[in-house]
Amino acid sequence: MRLIRNKVTLDSMAGYYQSIEWMEQGPSAMQFEHRHDLYLNLAKLFDMFIFQEMMHSPNALEPVLPPGIPKLVTTDKIVINDVVARYHFMYSTKKVLIKEWTERSKQALLLIKKLQAEYGYD
Repeated sequence: MRLIRNKVTLDSMAGYYQSIEWMEQGPSAMQFEHRHDLYLNLAKLFDMFIFQEMMHSPNALEPVLPPGIPKLVTTDKIVINDVVARYHFMYSTKKVLIKEWTERSKQALLLIKKLQAEYGYD
């Protein structure tokens, strides 16, 4: 960083690193928390036997749903709404993360091009 003298370039780099830090501390952490909460609450709605059966798929990373409709352990609308809300929060946070990481990737490429132009590297 000491080799870069252009203040605008330094400010651009600092802004980039701050935005990455914000992503890691904010939305990325929220995504983990939403997923954790969802996993803890699925047992309030579904018979967890179905999830164990899914692990018998040939590829554990791509589970296959067993035939039939998964059994619910409750029809309580509040429990159902809670699980749906957690899916929503997880999905919407992921959507924001994808958008933001895409923007950060574009920002990084522009910064790289700027540095290459300023310092004569290809």
